Amino acid sequence: MTAISPMVCRRATNYLLMLLVLSFGASAGMTASAAVHTWASLGDGTYSNASNWFPATAPGANDFVTFEIGFDNPYSVRFPGKRSFEPPGDYFASHLRVRDSNLTFTGTTQSFVSTSTYTITSTVQAEVNRGVIIGLSVGDQSSLTLRHVGSGGSILARVNTMAATIGDGPGSEGTLNVATGAFFVTGSEFGQRQFIVGSHGRGVVNLTGGSASGVNVSGSNSTTSLGRYADGVGEVNVGNGSIWTNRNQLWVGENGVGKFTVKEGGDLVTSSNAGNSNIIGVFAGSSGDVTVTGAGSSWLTSNAIQVGNAGSGRLTINRGGTVDGSAPTINTVGGSGHGDVTITDPGSNWVARGTLFVGSTGTGRVSVLNGGYLFTGSARVGGLDAGSGEVVVGGKYSEWDVLGGSLEIGYVESGFGVAPGTVTINTGGLVFVPLDVDLDSSGTLRLNGGTLATGSIGSRDLASQRFEGKFDWISGKLHTNFIYGSVVNQGGVLSPGVLAGPGVVAGRTTIDGHYTQQAAAALEIEIGGVTREGEYDFVYVEGAATIAGELQLSLINNFMPTADQTFTILDSLNSITGSFSNVLNGQRLTMPNGMDSFQVNYGPGSLFDPNRIVLSNFAHDFIAADFDEDGDVDDDDLSLWRNNFGTANNADHRQGDADHDLDVDGNDFLLWQRQYGLGVIQPKAASGGIPEPTSLLLGMAAGLGIVVTAQRAGKHSIKRCGRN
Repeated sequence: MTAISPMVCRRATNYLLMLLVLSFGASAGMTASAAVHTWASLGDGTYSNASNWFPATAPGANDFVTFEIGFDNPYSVRFPGKRSFEPPGDYFASHLRVRDSNLTFTGTTQSFVSTSTYTITSTVQAEVNRGVIIGLSVGDQSSLTLRHVGSGGSILARVNTMAATIGDGPGSEGTLNVATGAFFVTGSEFGQRQFIVGSHGRGVVNLTGGSASGVNVSGSNSTTSLGRYADGVGEVNVGNGSIWTNRNQLWVGENGVGKFTVKEGGDLVTSSNAGNSNIIGVFAGSSGDVTVTGAGSSWLTSNAIQVGNAGSGRLTINRGGTVDGSAPTINTVGGSGHGDVTITDPGSNWVARGTLFVGSTGTGRVSVLNGGYLFTGSARVGGLDAGSGEVVVGGKYSEWDVLGGSLEIGYVESGFGVAPGTVTINTGGLVFVPLDVDLDSSGTLRLNGGTLATGSIGSRDLASQRFEGKFDWISGKLHTNFIYGSVVNQGGVLSPGVLAGPGVVAGRTTIDGHYTQQAAAALEIEIGGVTREGEYDFVYVEGAATIAGELQLSLINNFMPTADQTFTILDSLNSITGSFSNVLNGQRLTMPNGMDSFQVNYGPGSLFDPNRIVLSNFAHDFIAADFDEDGDVDDDDLSLWRNNFGTANNADHRQGDADHDLDVDGNDFLLWQRQYGLGVIQPKAASGGIPEPTSLLLGMAAGLGIVVTAQRAGKHSIKRCGRN
């Protein structure tokens, strides 16, 4: 007795099921004239050829069409176009069911034939019995590929349907591959899930055909859902320059798991007139993940983005990907669920032109790292009740620009409990807020090696305007016009004004409170003219100033002071106590070029007001390290420095004091190193720059415990709204 193959068994079973559907079709919503047409060919065939169907007639506009006999056998169904003098090559069916794997829809291979369009005429948008279902029942592993095959002829231009589900039944798997052509979903019934990827099963959509391939969901009052139910898993991959256009709501992870990836120069374009159009992690228990990765890959939206509405949501922008909100909206990271956004790598951008909320009754976190860029109009970071919000900016050229309003940190809304909001600026990061930073009662601003440039730091309390939260200034540079409240500079650099840098006008910082500068910190002053605030930096302290650490001076705008000019760089309303570690009252401070110096006056014993820091008696020494004063800097000058190294009181220039601070130490050696060779007559054959100290000299310096390092002058150049 000959064994019956599984394929034949399945075919016979499907024929019986088909007869049952024909008998009871009316109960499934079919009209009396509708029929079920099942693909009967064991291989490739033409859609309009009656012999490829059971019953043996080509399907019509009212008919159900089902593909379910392949049993993993790849095959193509061709849709012939028409010649130029013939009617368009359009094909119609009421419903499409795909239960086979490796099924391909393609156009004809004949030359000089127009494209074809396949339209599903069902008007049903309800999830039961909708127009297109790929992966219908338990155990189905179904796939449909739209692709042009062959060197000549037309392509299948598009498949049209009102509503579709990929991966419908529990345990089913459905895949839609759009390699050439387009898949259009056109329904627009309010409240319906128009396009479902992963209903109770697993659904996958892959776009790979470049600009010739795409998915277009055009109904503005419906929803595209990935991971519709708790047991649903939906995945979309848009790559190779392909485009997904979504003109309704996009929910990634509605109740189940959703994942949307834009890569390889692909594009996602979303817009909607209905509700919150883009939600990642919609309802409690869901998980949503959107990734935009690679140069040229983008997500352009005219509606808000919510990451972690009530479920868990994640948005990742990396390797040069871009998310661009083309209209001002309210974007949220962490609603009542958990939201996480990461923007990393050079060229990776999120442009959110409206307001960004990070944290609410849930938790939200935004990380801008390693060259990533975030643009927002205004922003609020902080939680409510049990929620929290956090933003971290760090890594070389990482930047967050808040250009349309304030940055609020830790603001507690009326009727809600206190929950934290934190902004951390790590090394290499820049946060630029031209208006103001509102640091409210449950907020923490942590400057830890990066740069903060802002108009002011205060709070929303209009009575005092003083910040109420915690400003933890560990290290890093601060540019600001106003600080409303007392501040402790633990190890950072205060650089007055919002904008600073060589060639830029200097500014003023007013501190409405006390200023404490600790041993690891510095005050950086640029001098570009004689006008205070406009041409040289100035700090006004309305309380007491306690100073330690360094004073750093530099000239800008090619300005050269004269000896009789004075510059008041800090004015304290109460008092100045303490001293700079690199210059005492009355001593001279040499600038990094090793040639220019000021006498610095402050505190008790000052030649000027003791509550002011005043620069006077400017000197320009061309070769400050010419200790023997013979017109050059050479090894003889090093010998003088070495013989007097360690002299701590009243040292003079001929003993090795290059920076005029009355001692002979490692800083004088560094000036000698920079100026080595100045004034020396070089042989005609010599070429190149200033010679480095010999290995013998370096060894001697090491023996004296001196670290020879290269130092750079100049402030951080603040960038605004854009990337270089």
